[in-house]
Amino acid sequence: MTVTLTDRPIEKVREEVIDQLIMNYSHGQISLAAFERRLDIANQTDDHHLLVKQVEDLTLQVDESYTESKNESLGTHYTPGNAVEQENITNILSSNKRIGKWDVPKELKCFSLLGNLVLDFSEARFTHPSVRIKLMSLLSDDTIYVPDNVNVIIRTSNVLGSTNTKLEGKTNPEAPTVIIEGLCMLASTNVKMKRTVKQRFVEFAEQLKQMLG
Repeated sequence: MTVTLTDRPIEKVREEVIDQLIMNYSHGQISLAAFERRLDIANQTDDHHLLVKQVEDLTLQVDESYTESKNESLGTHYTPGNAVEQENITNILSSNKRIGKWDVPKELKCFSLLGNLVLDFSEARFTHPSVRIKLMSLLSDDTIYVPDNVNVIIRTSNVLGSTNTKLEGKTNPEAPTVIIEGLCMLASTNVKMKRTVKQRFVEFAEQLKQMLG
């Protein structure tokens, strides 16, 4: 017996609709303009019927090959490994950047004094389901880039400082969680994404389209 559409979890319906949009665009069934227009609606609406309307005229359904490609490209980046449990990063009158592909420890303790710290998790490999970042930032400027498919919890305190957050996306219980806590004194901490959820889906769709020739 089929469950009534409006009784289904909205995020599950959204995921299915976006998958079908990507599948049909990558196979040349709809134009880029139509794909992006429908993708915007699918990401923004919480109306079950409006969601389903975006794919009601599309015939191609998601197959096993698509699912494998999606898991490889848009996975949660969580892979059990041998990263250290704890790592310390100290910046005093200096700059420190952790970018590219790197193994994330379970806990990062970061101290910045008159410095600049950049932690970029966009391509990092999460070796623990939960990562804790403990900040002590004094007269410094820190930036943390997180992927759109991880969960983020921020618990910082500010004394004549600021914590600026620019994130989007939904909570995923299967994804790694990044917990940011600590003290910002006369300092600025920025937490943001390098790419939006929409950009991630468009990039994946373009990759599939190129693979299919």
